[in-house]
Amino acid sequence: MKRLGTFADRLAKGSSILSVRLARGTVAWLKAGKSVGDFLIRLGFLALPLWILWTLVAATRALLWILAAVWCIAAWRAAQPAKARTPPPPRPFTSSGGEEAGQETHTEIGGGVRVVSTPDPAHPTRIHVRVEQANADAPR
Repeated sequence: MKRLGTFADRLAKGSSILSVRLARGTVAWLKAGKSVGDFLIRLGFLALPLWILWTLVAATRALLWILAAVWCIAAWRAAQPAKARTPPPPRPFTSSGGEEAGQETHTEIGGGVRVVSTPDPAHPTRIHVRVEQANADAPR
């Protein structure tokens, strides 16, 4: 009996999620128009397919079972538990450009300014960066 309860709970939760998504999406689409005329045109584009669907369901009752099955499948998928994402393990610092890992890297950026980056030995994924004047004695 517990299995049936969890099945029904998941369908109810998914149906709630779908209803909220559908309502919010519809309202956002209707409000996206720039004027009242745009709103009315969008409302017409929404009402016409709904009226056709209503007419088809009234004429063919079996279509309602198909729509109910489609809704249940969508609700089941919407309530699917989120998969736990594990972050990748931290990588140790490796410098590019052929230098040995763990050493300072100097990059000249022009105007007598350079960027110096130094890895933090206590935290392999952290880098300390500082900006230095390449020639401190040069006049400005």
